[in-house]
Amino acid sequence: MQNRVGSYAELKSVLFHHPMRVAGILAKNTKKPSCNLICTALLHNFLEKKIMKKKEIELLASRSVANNVAFLSKFKKTFSENKLKTLYMKISRKRDCTLVKVADKLDNLFMLCFNPDKLERNRYLKEIESMVMPLALKCSPPIYMSVFLAVREQEKIGYLDKLLELKKAVRNPNEN
Repeated sequence: MQNRVGSYAELKSVLFHHPMRVAGILAKNTKKPSCNLICTALLHNFLEKKIMKKKEIELLASRSVANNVAFLSKFKKTFSENKLKTLYMKISRKRDCTLVKVADKLDNLFMLCFNPDKLERNRYLKEIESMVMPLALKCSPPIYMSVFLAVREQEKIGYLDKLLELKKAVRNPNEN
């Protein structure tokens, strides 16, 4: 299976940082988080990033976790609004998937300001406001508040091009 993850840093982020933050959000903001919930959070992007196959996730965790991860991997940013609405309606019937998707979107919000494509940023914020926030309100009011505040902050921030230039200068101080 070809891995779509490029650099070691990206692999580390996919395998460790992002899933750990998603699991942490859920551990702190849900009452009695189940083992299946935390495992789904930790593995939620492994199919999408082609790190593991569904059968491997089933052997590592459980059939339930593998099914959750498979369901979550159906979401693609290229989907039409109607297709996304249908998926979000289906996800609302699966508590663990709902919580993981909401926490995933919350974590992704913190990186949105680094996307230079204003249309993509606005599309993402619209998806969160119209589809994710209603789910968050039903399943976890504390996460809902975090999503709400993060969306408002992203609307103010926009694109941090100056921060990216600074970051590049710090990484490559001898360029110029």
